[in-house]
Amino acid sequence: MGGFQLAPAYWLTDAARVAGDASRLTATARGSNPEAWDVHWVPLAAGRCGGYLVVDHTPDVDTGRTFLWEPETGADAMGSWTGLEELYSELRSALLGGAPWLDNSYQMVDGGVEWE
Repeated sequence: MGGFQLAPAYWLTDAARVAGDASRLTATARGSNPEAWDVHWVPLAAGRCGGYLVVDHTPDVDTGRTFLWEPETGADAMGSWTGLEELYSELRSALLGGAPWLDNSYQMVDGGVEWE
């Protein structure tokens, strides 16, 4: 998949992919299940199984909320944070403390994180 692996099995994507994924997910939801995806959600990172790390930009409703979204289970499938800052802080604490994160263990390899 390439790119920086932010969370276990979720890779940050470039702007073109973010826009394309958001457009496709919005169109799919309108056609089949409008409650499955919200036009205000921005998919920042993609997973191998169709899931996304999403930032919610819904006006006046938890703007900035960040969560892991899976097509089968929806929002907050694996985790939810008040924003990217909280997600990064939680990830940093886990890495510094050597603790698993989101039920995934990891090892440091050549200065990077390798999720197991």
